[in-house]
Amino acid sequence: MSRARPQPGTAGGVRAMEPTIYHLALTAQWQAAAGAAGGYTGSTLGLSVAEQGFIHCSFADQVQSVADLFYLGRGDVLLLTIDPANVGAPIKVEPVGTDSFPHIYGPLDVAAVRAVRALVPGPDGRLDAAPAPIA
Repeated sequence: MSRARPQPGTAGGVRAMEPTIYHLALTAQWQAAAGAAGGYTGSTLGLSVAEQGFIHCSFADQVQSVADLFYLGRGDVLLLTIDPANVGAPIKVEPVGTDSFPHIYGPLDVAAVRAVRALVPGPDGRLDAAPAPIA
């Protein structure tokens, strides 16, 4: 099976693909995918790839702001560190507002996830979602 390569955006102002991307997943969805065929299919809170059309991902400098905006106070969030070169589905970097985000257009291969870290809310409900360096 040949692996799809990340497709960097070509429109003006769209960021290029980076060697690592990230996804904030709910623990229950990730645990279900880890033991099932077909890969991870969560897109964003309450939506699947089938419903949304893609999996929302972030670059390292975007993870904290996404966590603050959508996951504040949640104790069931995991940070998935993804190697785009091992994702079988197409990846597109697309403009969203004033920035660009990577989107995976299909299920995420569990083997493409290089690290999984549980995010614990602090006293203010904020998750420490800063990505850890990968060796």
